[in-house]
Amino acid sequence: MRPRPGGTYPIPIMTRRTSRVLEKTLRTDGLLALLALASLTSASQATTISVNNRWPDGEPPSAAIDGFAGKYLNFEGANTGILVTPAKGSTVANSIKLWAADDDSGRDPAFYQVFGTNKVLSGTTFDSEDFTLVSQGMVSLPTLRSNPGTTPLDESRSWTKAFENTQAYTSYLVVFPAVRGASTTMMQVGEIQLGSADGGIFAPGDTVRGVEAERTIVHFSGPKTVAPAGEETSSFGIMFIPDTQFYSRYAAPAGGNQFAARFGSNPYEVQTEWIAKFANQLQIPMAIHLGDVVDRAGTPGEWDHASLAMKTLDDADYPYSILAGNHDVMNGGQWSNERNLASEPFPARFPLSRAQQQSTFRGMSADGFNQYHIFEFQGQQFMHLAVSWNADLASVAWAQQVIDTHPTLPVILSTHDYLAVDSDGVTARSSSFGDYMWENLVKKNDQIFMGIGGHNHGSAHRIRKNDFGNDVLEVVVDYQMAYQGGNGYLRLCEFDLKSNVIRSMSFSPWVPVKPDESLNEFDIAVMDDTSNEYEVQMNFAQRFAGFAPNFIAGTINRNEPLIETVRDMILD
Repeated sequence: MRPRPGGTYPIPIMTRRTSRVLEKTLRTDGLLALLALASLTSASQATTISVNNRWPDGEPPSAAIDGFAGKYLNFEGANTGILVTPAKGSTVANSIKLWAADDDSGRDPAFYQVFGTNKVLSGTTFDSEDFTLVSQGMVSLPTLRSNPGTTPLDESRSWTKAFENTQAYTSYLVVFPAVRGASTTMMQVGEIQLGSADGGIFAPGDTVRGVEAERTIVHFSGPKTVAPAGEETSSFGIMFIPDTQFYSRYAAPAGGNQFAARFGSNPYEVQTEWIAKFANQLQIPMAIHLGDVVDRAGTPGEWDHASLAMKTLDDADYPYSILAGNHDVMNGGQWSNERNLASEPFPARFPLSRAQQQSTFRGMSADGFNQYHIFEFQGQQFMHLAVSWNADLASVAWAQQVIDTHPTLPVILSTHDYLAVDSDGVTARSSSFGDYMWENLVKKNDQIFMGIGGHNHGSAHRIRKNDFGNDVLEVVVDYQMAYQGGNGYLRLCEFDLKSNVIRSMSFSPWVPVKPDESLNEFDIAVMDDTSNEYEVQMNFAQRFAGFAPNFIAGTINRNEPLIETVRDMILD
């Protein structure tokens, strides 16, 4: 990204506030649950809700509704919660509010579900068919911790979400299918409250049970429950993380911790938390960062924040690649062979030892700026090449050697600056470094079927013919100059090997967890304009025939396109 006049990069602060855009409210006739999102082709199944008695003596379920900051902790972690029968009787819930516990933010709920029932409850085991989904979505509790024990609740340690509901229930189930920390085995929360038009629903003394649900990720029984004929497919996704430079800058202490102060969360952290929680289950084999990890390479605090955000993926054992953009090097005007490696922060923050933790990682160039990965989908291997900013010809030769060593693998290439957007804001045009990569690497390697980059603000794509007469999909995606430095947008590309199409969509996992009062017309959770959501036809077996004649599509693994599943998750 090139600086504005004066060299500053302020986060745009919008003053107009409107209601949430594109909010969906979906309902089910019962708790229709799946073992995991990876099993989307399975029929929806009921589950058992049971009292699990897995909490310490001093931190029982009743602590979640006692009006004090003392916490409820469940040793079983995800899929636990509370089942409450309020003394006030039948109520209509239209909001949920949570307070943080006193320690370890990794145990915080990351996703919630609220169910209601009018059945008289008894015993310790309950049938999910008696419950109706009222609301669900992501949670973003502040990382600030509450005080322990019988101390007053602190509003600065809370998170609230309003939702639409007109049905009254006599009991409510609140369950948390995911927690924030990837490696934790516990769930904890300081307080849980459902709200109605008449105020809070839960009160000290209400009948409350600590429960665990065997399966809690709901597959909606709305229009997507039974896939239309022809929707079944075999596909995988790749998650692309566009320029995060402003997230790193303005979440760092030197940038004023602006995101946490205003929204209670940081977009970069929410992005990686969402990926860590859901990508594996959605059969998205890896994430790819497109560079400009930070805004000012010489500011350690920005690297601290970026490293912390990516550590979420490390801790989840979820593979990713990362490359350097022009803001990630000490001198963006230098070619890679001109750098003083001892003073460069990128290879120090993302060294070989860190890359080797990734299950897909296969190698790195000697300077530490370029890497390659091999991932697999249903027995078919694919290669990903990540080439950093201003890679010199020796770096390109390294990439060529990697391709030559794996002559049968289809290749997705990422580099920071691969394509640009014309002045109309929608038309793709060449960039100088992208053309350099095309001439020296892409066009003469039939294995490269896709090239993608960030750097140039906007979203566009085009098809280009290589020396073999075959299509190469070229993509640019970069939201750094949009609202809030990008508003947490990720790019998902779905490779549908049965339907022979590449689908793309951009969505923000951050928008749904921002406080309702902060939302305005720019907070669009899924961008569905033709620049951001599109399909490109590609007959994969035919396209790969010259180097992988035995390529096959694989077996059916979904009952709807991946992007539709993700759209429903985000918009609910």
